[in-house]
Amino acid sequence: MQKAGKCLSRSIMQTKENVAAGVFNNGYTTTNAASVTWDGVSLFSDSHLLGKGGTYSNVLATPAALSEASLEDALIAIAGYVDDAGLRIQAMGQSLHIPRQLIFIAERILASYLQNDTANNAINAMANMNYLPEGWVVNHYFTDPDNWFIRTNVEDGGKMFMRAEHMGTDNDFGTSNYRHKYTCRFSVGVTDPRQYFGSGKVV
Repeated sequence: MQKAGKCLSRSIMQTKENVAAGVFNNGYTTTNAASVTWDGVSLFSDSHLLGKGGTYSNVLATPAALSEASLEDALIAIAGYVDDAGLRIQAMGQSLHIPRQLIFIAERILASYLQNDTANNAINAMANMNYLPEGWVVNHYFTDPDNWFIRTNVEDGGKMFMRAEHMGTDNDFGTSNYRHKYTCRFSVGVTDPRQYFGSGKVV
């Protein structure tokens, strides 16, 4: 009975994690409703609408693999975020989110005291200025081995609503089998796309 409960809990967790990660896995397309923002474009886009007119981007102009240079470009772009009135909001990156394939690259970049993979005797500016204070986080449910994302300090971004959740157990009268049941209704999505920044669709 205990093992059955653990298996069910693991299955529940897998479902929730896969659905939530799907927002990012499909973040460059409009095929997944959860990855489409209020302005009708994909989560990561260079044509997000501003409330009082104009657009902004939360994606690199040219898709780039994870590197010190591409991270710096992303952080510079994030610092240029504006609100719906076009005013600077002093946004900053908080954490780097990566698939498992980029774990060691991320650690070399963010943990190096000096510039990564160069012979230059120069400091690692990102580490020195603590520009990603929460470091890197691996998401085992990301499906693309090359794409990476930054979470910013912009509020009211990613959302998960649990609408209903119920777990029950009983013994089947006819067979005496012990049964577990779990049902839930939940939804995921993003309110303010500025809480995230994408590397572009790296191929």
